[in-house]
Amino acid sequence: MKPYGVPADTVARFEKSVHGIALAEGSRGAPACADCHGAHGAVPPGVRDLVQVCGQCHEHTAEQYRKSPHAGKKDMRCRACHEEDAAKDPLGFAGQDCTACHGTHDIVVADRDMLVGDAVGHCGHCHRNDEAPKAAAQTILDGTRRLEDAMRRTKQDLEAAKAKGLFLEHEDLLLRESERALVFVEPLSHSLDIPAISKHLEDGLKRQDRTIETLGKEGKKLRDRKILLSGLAALLLLLAALAALKLQALRRLS
Repeated sequence: MKPYGVPADTVARFEKSVHGIALAEGSRGAPACADCHGAHGAVPPGVRDLVQVCGQCHEHTAEQYRKSPHAGKKDMRCRACHEEDAAKDPLGFAGQDCTACHGTHDIVVADRDMLVGDAVGHCGHCHRNDEAPKAAAQTILDGTRRLEDAMRRTKQDLEAAKAKGLFLEHEDLLLRESERALVFVEPLSHSLDIPAISKHLEDGLKRQDRTIETLGKEGKKLRDRKILLSGLAALLLLLAALAALKLQALRRLS
């Protein structure tokens, strides 16, 4: 592989990546080598094609990325800051656009921790001295965590309400809609459109608030029904006791 400038451990790194693991587990959607490089005329994706290649599977994410201030910028390349390192290791610092943050063959599961810190691929790695990008990343992270916490509490309350015998199909639907909003924010975050991201997160939080409000009302109804039924049961027991006394009195008279 050396004559072609390709590291000898490329396959080993791919096998440990999120794509390689999914492929080994039999996922039909996981990409193999030819999905990105082609078959007989296999070549690395070109500079202009990179987002398009990743976008074959990550279509929505690529669409949002193209709207971002990162898209197509020369600074969105590893060699923009690592020119000397890139001269010694061209492939090691060849990342740009998607691969600048996510890597190439050794891609790991992307999570929200990439929004903070200055490790390679994290926002702070390039924006060490830029407070505005750090603040934007923190806003996205804080918003997603708030929605996740709200959904966790709502789910617990729903399970408790179901255990009490409440039928809450509509509330389950609101919880699933919030889950979809959270999933949608992941590709949307690549646009760095903070107002749009915040709106989706707020919509999810409002659904949680409506669910909690409904749970409170339904819980009050259930409590009122139990009080009413308890009162009726007590009244029936009293009537039964009076009837028994009356029956005993009649038997004495006879």
